[in-house]
Amino acid sequence: MAAHDLESLTGVGPATAQALVAAGFADRQSVASAALEQLLAVRGFAEARATALIAAARSDESPQLDSPAEPTIQEEARTEPERRKRGGKKRKKRKKLRTQYVDLKKLSKKARKKSKTASSKKKRKRWAAEVDRLEKKAKKAKKRLARQG
Repeated sequence: MAAHDLESLTGVGPATAQALVAAGFADRQSVASAALEQLLAVRGFAEARATALIAAARSDESPQLDSPAEPTIQEEARTEPERRKRGGKKRKKRKKLRTQYVDLKKLSKKARKKSKTASSKKKRKRWAAEVDRLEKKAKKAKKRLARQG
């Protein structure tokens, strides 16, 4: 109940509300009467965030909830599997980069083979340049893949 009361404050979600309750702030009145130093002791609070939270608790902008509210349409729509899908964007991007890297390596391997078996010196030179270009692109793709984690 107390955590839900704190969640009605602007900028406070479930995790922040739990941290506040664990630090001894049971409701919005205790946050409103708290000193800045007390909120700074809570994990995850910097001076700006603590000041904003105290101001929100003291103001009448954030309505105080006496009973748990019905979930909004947006909250109902955002089910657990859909929350996991958001993290899937990064996974898809990594997969795309990995595929791109592998494809570039395959193409450079084919180009290297053609550069060795080309009929004229001019064609061998072109294929060698193509190998260099593809390997450079593959190296960049590998760096992007490493940055993605």
